[in-house]
Amino acid sequence: MIDSPSILCRASNVVCERNQRTLFSDLSFRLERGQILHLKGPNGSGKTTLLRILAGLFIDYDGEIEWQKDHGLIYAGHQYAVQGQLTPLENISFILSLQGIAVARDEIYRALADFGLEDTRFSLCRELSEGQRKRVTLCRLKLIKQSVWLLDEPYSALDEAGAALLSRLCEQHLKDGGGLVMTSHQAIPIAHSIHTLELQPCF
Repeated sequence: MIDSPSILCRASNVVCERNQRTLFSDLSFRLERGQILHLKGPNGSGKTTLLRILAGLFIDYDGEIEWQKDHGLIYAGHQYAVQGQLTPLENISFILSLQGIAVARDEIYRALADFGLEDTRFSLCRELSEGQRKRVTLCRLKLIKQSVWLLDEPYSALDEAGAALLSRLCEQHLKDGGGLVMTSHQAIPIAHSIHTLELQPCF
């Protein structure tokens, strides 16, 4: 467990193999408050797997990952966590209920409006565009208060307005002392110092 109040996560000599292939080895890094850690690398280098390891969703690795006491995290994967037969309002309410988080409906309405979903909050998600479904997924960031955000390609499928909304949300999270680990094949439009962790596939 990390004692330093400025360090959210520290990884030491992490090694991961999948399908009898080494994705990465001897990987060491740390995430501090107010910091963006950008995971870069070609397809197959293990970026998504590393995010899933940090999220506790993949445990088949060696090495040590330490967290600050009482840390909390949100993981938003590349695949949208959206049920097509539910509306944006129902999707968000369902996710919050699974995590035991009580949020007033008016607050959910405001979050959906902030992400440009006010007029579609009662539409079925299968009827929405890809970008709108992505906004539903990212809406959780306004409603679930956790110190670490793990985001896999958060800017994919977003238009210019959606990307600007996400950037402002991330900037506020960093100003509030949170940390952000993300993958992105695009330039990250966040006015903040970005630390890069380059992953290279092992052959």
